[in-house]
Amino acid sequence: MTSGGPSDPFEERLGIALRRYADDGIRGWPESPEPPARDRAPGLGRLLAYGTVGMLAVIVTLAGLAFAGSLGGQPQLGAQGSQQPIRTLEAGLSRFVCQGPPGCPSGTGWSFDYPATWRYFSAANLPPSSFSLTLGYLATIDLDVSSFCQQTNNGFSCNYQYPLTPGTLVVEIASGGFPNSPLWNGDTPAGQKRVMVAGMPALYAEQHLAADVDILSWQIARPDAFDNYYVLTAHIKGPGGGALRREVQALVASFRFDPPVVPLSSDPSAAARAAAGALAFLRALKPEGSSYACFPDVPGTSRGATIHAFPNIEPGLHKPLPVVCSMTIEPTDLQVWKMTLQFSWDAAADRQAGRYVITLLVTRTGELGASESGGPLSTQLPYQ
Repeated sequence: MTSGGPSDPFEERLGIALRRYADDGIRGWPESPEPPARDRAPGLGRLLAYGTVGMLAVIVTLAGLAFAGSLGGQPQLGAQGSQQPIRTLEAGLSRFVCQGPPGCPSGTGWSFDYPATWRYFSAANLPPSSFSLTLGYLATIDLDVSSFCQQTNNGFSCNYQYPLTPGTLVVEIASGGFPNSPLWNGDTPAGQKRVMVAGMPALYAEQHLAADVDILSWQIARPDAFDNYYVLTAHIKGPGGGALRREVQALVASFRFDPPVVPLSSDPSAAARAAAGALAFLRALKPEGSSYACFPDVPGTSRGATIHAFPNIEPGLHKPLPVVCSMTIEPTDLQVWKMTLQFSWDAAADRQAGRYVITLLVTRTGELGASESGGPLSTQLPYQ
């Protein structure tokens, strides 16, 4: 769809949409402020602990914890639902609504608005990849989605080539999940920018191809499942793609979760309650729960103790180790808390000084998500 100038009805709607995202939609482009409060549905995640001390690496999964996201596979899917474009009351716009599988678990959903002249193409017959699932496409051209993948003796062979001509676009809509992804680790890879979409962080990337095709991509964190996200990827063929780019930005600006996302409380007591719930869960684990007994209940404090084992590290220590155990907790833009548990110890005749750090994502109700552990100040754990 193209625009004809300031009096163009779509340009007027675009202006409204862009003002709306400045208030409550997407944040991260210049001059855009913080979004308002949203609600976030609590949920259990997984606890995947990575223990690294120098060159030592240990990967463990704590037993007894429910999985709300995916671990090395496609995202969790819910029960009945649909992905469908529907007409909205506002002239010239349609709305894509995702509720239920594939891509939306039961009880949660999301939607966005787009120009009604764009066409929707379902990807229901496309095979899922290892870590993502394409839900559908929006396009200003005709797409033969059934031709993208061909079955072979070994599975499927896929070639996603879009027949773009100047002034056209294709938008891919996908759901994905990957353990310890940069988005959920708080990292921003080179060439990407961390922005906010509908109250959740997203990684925005832009690429310009030699064929005069611009690729704009948003990987948006899911508020209901650790390590999971939705992906919107626009392929815009120039020249003259400026209007289409603005339309894609307006589409992302209209993105919304249902239920909406609410930031974590700034009240210190909320952080303390989340930490208390997480520590209670960890201390109740068998047999490693006793290894968490030394951590204080008050965030930002520490205390001395003597331990006989590190959590989830086998074998146990062959002699007691005097340590200082500290605990901190802070909010993240993922609308979960980041709790840091640290064992530290001084040097002695038979050991080097070091530390062992566990960082966990914790929901506002104290449930646990993905975690990482490591001790970069030591070449090896003492007394192993």
